[in-house]
Amino acid sequence: MSELVMIDFEDKGYFTYPNPIETVAHDKDLDNDSISWLHVFVETREGNFDNVIRLFEHFPKIKSPRLRKIFAELLGDAGSIPSIDLIRLKIKDADNSLSISSTLLFASVIAEVGMLSDIPLLLEIYLKLRMYKDSDIIPIWISDLMESDPDEFCAPSTYINIKDYSRDVMNHYTTLAAELGSSELYVYEGALFDVNKLAHLMIKRLTSEDFLPEYRQRFEANTGINCSSFYKEGILQPLNAVAILEDFIDDPDSARFKEGVRYFFGHRIT
Repeated sequence: MSELVMIDFEDKGYFTYPNPIETVAHDKDLDNDSISWLHVFVETREGNFDNVIRLFEHFPKIKSPRLRKIFAELLGDAGSIPSIDLIRLKIKDADNSLSISSTLLFASVIAEVGMLSDIPLLLEIYLKLRMYKDSDIIPIWISDLMESDPDEFCAPSTYINIKDYSRDVMNHYTTLAAELGSSELYVYEGALFDVNKLAHLMIKRLTSEDFLPEYRQRFEANTGINCSSFYKEGILQPLNAVAILEDFIDDPDSARFKEGVRYFFGHRIT
């Protein structure tokens, strides 16, 4: 049996599978988990988020690290409110604790969703797992949501005492929630998440040579615009990227993307 190839955002991204149903029809060796992902991907691209919870239900029995990552990415980008609530409950379930790898993957989902009120949960996960491999990505996720400058983030390594790091993160979280008027908001880089603002930010980062593939992932996931030409053989193509982003900004249809709302392929996530 075969499985999906990695969704690489320095390559074709979500357009690795432009016709998921054709992939299922033509690749008879695909395993059941891969087929389930492709069906959910089709539904979410069309604005139906009712069955995205199936990704969460499949997750415990998936052994392949690659498939687990692909499932987590789609949950983070297209996860419905009920499915993300279940992930939060699973992380907090002390009686049925997750493995370290599963906890980190579910934390990546929470970070990708970008709800400000999840900062304390991400911090709690980091404090619990900070001695384990790969946990140092969590402070970067926290920074991505709360800091306006990706080069200046609250790094635990700069603190002598981890309690001081924790205090500063929570102080920043409280301040940002007060500035925005609520913690129950989707944020990115210290502001209310907005697809149009993201497009402008990406152009700025491209021209300053400070661009991350995570920007492309968020933009492609929210808009459904094919950003495959952003990269060629893993090398960023700034002119191609700027052209796509400027076309989006100049298109009057871009006004339908509202501030503080998550979308998947142009459909509002509920």
